Amino acid sequence: TNGGALLNQGTLFLQGVEMINNKAPTGGGGAINNVGQLTVSGSVVNGNTAKNSGGGLDNGTNANASIIDTLFTGNLAWSGGAISTGGTLTLTGSTLSNNAADTATTPDSGYGGGIVWHGGSGNITIINSTITGNRASAGGGIFSSALENERELIIISSTITDNTSTITSHVQSCGAGIHTQGQIGRAHARNPATSL
Repeated sequence: TNGGALLNQGTLFLQGVEMINNKAPTGGGGAINNVGQLTVSGSVVNGNTAKNSGGGLDNGTNANASIIDTLFTGNLAWSGGAISTGGTLTLTGSTLSNNAADTATTPDSGYGGGIVWHGGSGNITIINSTITGNRASAGGGIFSSALENERELIIISSTITDNTSTITSHVQSCGAGIHTQGQIGRAHARNPATSL
């Protein structure tokens, strides 16, 4: 089952919506599974769970999600506690806090407590947003894996702080804030207000 609350295959705009305690017990997107064009504005995504990817939102390859002035908190999935994306993701004026990537039996065993970015078609742009208090085995804030070298991670006037990577001994750095594995064409952090 994909999309505990909803599955979007077209064009969808959500404003002032609360998505709370939804579940995708066998798939991705505890609250939303998006394979189309999605805008979420002024909303709360809280306490949702997915067995696989995207406790709050699973944004598929070739999909496009714009998240504006929205809070993702207390969401849980093995990959991308708050958000999993393989498409284009824009996060503006939003907060990802206290999300976790783990399994039902092993706490903090997954990847990307806030966001997991896997190989796909799009870039991530984060503007005036906060990613804080998220937990995972690697990439407490953001985990990127197997990315093609033309993809971009752009962070503008945002804060990534107090995230946790639970692996204490590993051949690679596990990135409490941001963990990258594979290739990113360009990663930008812009403006004095950007804090990592």
